[in-house]
Formats: sequence, structure tokens, C-alpha cells
Amino acid sequence: MRNRRLVRDVGRGLTSDHYPQESPRLPRSLSRSRVILFSCIPLLCMLILAETGARIAIRLRWGPEKIRSMTSHSSIHGQFMGHPYLPYVLAPNVYGHNALGFRGKPFEPEKPKGLIRIVCMGSSSTYGVYVSSDDAYPSQLEKLLRQEGIQVEVINAGVPGWVSTENLLYLQLCILPLKPDIVVVYEGRNEVFPQAFNGYKPDYSHYRRGDYNMARSNYLHKCLFRISNLLMILATYREDRLGWSSVEENPVYGCIDFRNRPSSSQVMANLDDPARNDTYRGVVQRMISICRGAHCKIVFCTFACRAEKLATGNLENDPAIYEALQAQVEENNAIVREECARNSVFVVETASLAEEADLFIDDCHMSAHGHAKQARMVFNVLIDEENGFLASSGKDNKTGAQP
Repeated sequence: MRNRRLVRDVGRGLTSDHYPQESPRLPRSLSRSRVILFSCIPLLCMLILAETGARIAIRLRWGPEKIRSMTSHSSIHGQFMGHPYLPYVLAPNVYGHNALGFRGKPFEPEKPKGLIRIVCMGSSSTYGVYVSSDDAYPSQLEKLLRQEGIQVEVINAGVPGWVSTENLLYLQLCILPLKPDIVVVYEGRNEVFPQAFNGYKPDYSHYRRGDYNMARSNYLHKCLFRISNLLMILATYREDRLGWSSVEENPVYGCIDFRNRPSSSQVMANLDDPARNDTYRGVVQRMISICRGAHCKIVFCTFACRAEKLATGNLENDPAIYEALQAQVEENNAIVREECARNSVFVVETASLAEEADLFIDDCHMSAHGHAKQARMVFNVLIDEENGFLASSGKDNKTGAQP
């Protein structure tokens, strides 16, 4: 047909140049495949380079323990470990912890004969989060006592983030089996948080999450992080992205039920309720009773706090609540004084250290100098010539016998 038109049109003066030439075409499927292929190759190369860079960066910036915690479903997160009855405990043999899961030098579970064993209980202010293990007040207390010729062993049983109910259970399950001669308790600031949270319950279940399991935190993310370190950086660098939750990775905050976190006005209203003091009072009473039943001496320290330096994620850092928080810490200290007076238990007035602002790094954590002053105050009570527990255990008596 085309040839006939060409012959006809030649007679009209038209040539084949007037007709468009049909160019050969590649199959449509092959053309698209090449476009996709050539588009993906540079992208794939970029991803490979980015992933390689991410793996190098992570290994340079993070230690093996952190990489392991970010890519494995472990019951150990940093310095903490899961526990069936407590929200978490200290993980053994990491971050200066000994094999028994206490901060500081190793010791034998069985108390040696002729040795006085003192256990210092509390939270991060006892643990000493901003000072070395040797500078924390339990270690400094041991040095002071040993300088007096007293054969003594002081164990740091502080666990960051705990409240009194957890220390009560810890005393029963883990401390008394160590056969301590003296237990020193220093707490009162962390107690303010369950006292201030909404939906108050006497067992503090309004404050602690019953469903928290550090072995299941960010489960899907960690599966993907094992495949891609680039995704790990994208999800965790500087702030949480892509559904990653850094709160879940820190047991101190992960086990808190933030659904009940109060506003500033609610904090002040909640702390006005005297019934919220009953749990702490009951814990102090039971600690005294338990220690006496185990033939163990107990000493309480009042808590030193400067609320205007508040530094925590538990509550909003609002200056409007500082006065209410300070007042509640003092109320908790008053409970300690009242119960100890009623039961003839010694109190170390370490709350007076709050008068020296330069000792404090934040609202409750002191510098090494502050820990030294606290150790000296506890030391003075323990060796008081008339009433001290160690008054008869001086240089001429190294048997560890209690007066």
C-alpha cells in the first residue's frame, strides 16, 4: 500500500523524503528494565557506601557492650539487669560492679570471722553516679573506720532509681543473707516521685510499669539493627526517630508509668495529700522490724536535697514545683526522725549538708567532697564513745563484736 502511494505521489512531485521513516524500537519491557537498572545501581552503591560508613562510625564511637545491647534481646542493659521481683538490679561484672552485683571491690558472700560488715542502702546518691566507686560515701566510710583500726567491710548496695519499696524487698532478699552487722539507709528524694504521681496506690503500682521487660524493649528495631547499622544511626542519633524509644532502653525510666505523670499543678496538689506518706512510713517501720528480727543494727540518714537544682526526667523541671518537692523531702525526713525516735534507732542528720550548695552537682547528687562529708557524719555516729555501735571496736578490739 505504501509503495502505491509512493508511486502516485512521485507523479505529484512528492518524494519519499516527505514521509517519516519508522525507526526500529526496542521491546518496551527491555527499555524499562534498563532504565530501572541504571537508576538503581547508583542508589545501591550509595547505600552500600553509607552502610559501610555507618558500621565504621559505630565501631569507632560505641563500645562492644553498647553495640551488643542495641542489637540483641538481652536481660542486661548497660549497668542494669532484669530481676523477677524487682524492676531491675545492678548487672554483675560491669561498670565497676563486682561478681555479686554490688558497686565496688569484690567480697565473699560468707562474712569472714572477726569482721564487721556494714551495708549502705539507697539509690543513686548512695551508689555515687557522678563520682568513682572509691569516692562514693560507702568506700570513704570504710577508709575512715579502718584508719581507726576497726576491721570492717562496707558494701555499697545503692541502686540508681529505686524507691523505698524496692529497697525493702532488696533488704529481705539480698542484704540480710549477707549477715550484715549494720545497715545504713539513705533515701527520701526518689520517694517524692510516686508520692507526686497521679492515680496513687499504696503499693506504688501507679508509678511502676508491670509490663516492662528490658529483654523485649524495641524488639523489632533491634532485629533490623543487626542487618543495618545505617538504620541504627538514623533511628537513634541525637533523638528518637522511626519509632525507636530511648526511654525503653534505660530501665531507670523505662519501668516508670509515665501515663500517670502529673502536671506541675497536679504535683503540688498530690503532695498535699497526707495519705501519700503512709507507704514510706510503713517501709521505715518494716525495715527496723526486719533488721531487729535478724539481729542486725540499722541506722537511718536524713536526706540532703536542693530542689532548685532538680535534674530528672521523672517530673517536669518547672521552678513552680521546687518548693513543694523540697517540702516533701523534709516531710520524708520527719517520718524517719519520728519512727527512729519511737524505736530507739540512730539517725544521722545528713540533711544538714543541703546548707552547702557547692557540694551538689544537681538536686541530690554530691561531689566527692560531699560524699566525704557524708561519710564523716556517718562515721561519727557509728563510733560515738557513749552510744556508737562501734565504740567498743577501736584499736584494742578488732573482733567485730557489737556492744
